[in-house]
Amino acid sequence: MKTIYQTALILKNNLPAPKYKLFLSSLTDDEKLLLDNCLSDTYDTDFELAPAVFGIKSKTVKYLRIKKNLQEKIYDFTLFARPKTKLNQEHYDNHHEIIRVSHLMEAYRNLFNVPNLSYNLTKKYFKFAYDNFYHQIVIVICEISFIQHGVRLYDEVKLNFFKKIYEETIKDYSWECKSKLYYQSINAKFNKSHNLNKTKLLSEIEEYLNELSPHENNVRSFVFHSNFYGLQMVYYHTNHNYLKVVDICDTMILYLDKLPIKVVGYRRLVLRRKAIHLIWLGNYDSALATLNEVSAIEIEDSSGWVNTKYLYILISIYKKKYTDADLLIKEIIKSKLFDSSKSLFIYDIKIIKIYLHLFKLMGAISTEEDKISVEIKKHFREYKNFTLDKSGNNIPIFIAQLLEAIVQRKEDDIIDRMEALKKYTSRYITQSSHIRSNCFIHMLLAVVKHNYHVVAIERHTKKYLDKLRDNPKINTEEPVEVELIPYEDIWEILMTYLGNRKKS
Repeated sequence: MKTIYQTALILKNNLPAPKYKLFLSSLTDDEKLLLDNCLSDTYDTDFELAPAVFGIKSKTVKYLRIKKNLQEKIYDFTLFARPKTKLNQEHYDNHHEIIRVSHLMEAYRNLFNVPNLSYNLTKKYFKFAYDNFYHQIVIVICEISFIQHGVRLYDEVKLNFFKKIYEETIKDYSWECKSKLYYQSINAKFNKSHNLNKTKLLSEIEEYLNELSPHENNVRSFVFHSNFYGLQMVYYHTNHNYLKVVDICDTMILYLDKLPIKVVGYRRLVLRRKAIHLIWLGNYDSALATLNEVSAIEIEDSSGWVNTKYLYILISIYKKKYTDADLLIKEIIKSKLFDSSKSLFIYDIKIIKIYLHLFKLMGAISTEEDKISVEIKKHFREYKNFTLDKSGNNIPIFIAQLLEAIVQRKEDDIIDRMEALKKYTSRYITQSSHIRSNCFIHMLLAVVKHNYHVVAIERHTKKYLDKLRDNPKINTEEPVEVELIPYEDIWEILMTYLGNRKKS
């Protein structure tokens, strides 16, 4: 039933209106009834739907036949689906058209009784398929052309032309598949960063790059180059050589500029990667210029739009423009897509929002809002399962909870949160891989231990503050997502707040 729901939703949202009417007219009354109930999302399973709608069990022959027939008709019409997009609609239309036609060519290529039909299709779509690196479709076209020019109407010139294209495409497609296998293998390991064997990973990437490098300028394949450059980015990112990552992003952009096609979505992705590494390098002006390039080709209220706005927020945070960051977060949250967005940064945005609320309590952001503490409690409730995490990535929320207790002078909560932070630290945070978090946590514990006395706190935390400065964020093994706001900046705000509190 879930499969029917998902594919039927694709048809409803992406099928042109005339085609969708044709689809509905092809259904029987029972099939329409099943479709309507699936799309209504009223029932979760066939076990619930069948008795309620048809008065029969879900395993009966009648229900299974209705479901099977509906599925087949849905699949038949998915060939006519067109994505709804605000950018490059012509390219998307051509892409889906050639995929549809490729299925026809595949069916026709060995049927000698309809050779003219299949060959006419190859003539119409060959250039688009070749220019856009649809290697599988080019191979099918070449095989149809072999029959046309080598068997039916012998034409040696055209036959040799397609033979050459066929040989080159087989080679390009082979390297494309190999690069895809290598990149996906590395990406899967890289995403499990808490279990990452850095030395082994780098050695494996080097082996892949040595094999792929000689073919960088010889393979006609966008996929090959995106995977090849992607492997290089992972390699240098893992080595904390962010400047080299930026160089690779520039190389990727130059490659995209030379392509006969416009790969808008991938260009946005590369530019965002470049921007975030420039941010980590502290080159905020270049990062802003790069983000402005992204914004010029961004689709508003999309997951990518959220990602781009998040990077603007990071720049404001690192430049200590907390009011600007607060306004940007409010803009994102107003978006109708925020809660349903597939952006990887939704979690980070919500964490930053908590810290900005704390900064308001500490006077670092001027605000006319009241009930700030209520807002903080609301956000903390969203993360009730944080203590189940074992990767160390929940450090920000534990630190925020202790900060909130300190600012609100909740002595009982302070003791509880100190104990929770100590326990979490001892279990999941190692000295080598979380050196900055270890230092900052010791500094926060010293605030309570020395009874908020600024002079005593500064004296006893100097060694930790010096260690923070000697170990910049970009050179540590700790995931960058752990420290969304530099610890030095949080510490500066906290000490200023405690000093002002003592005076008042």
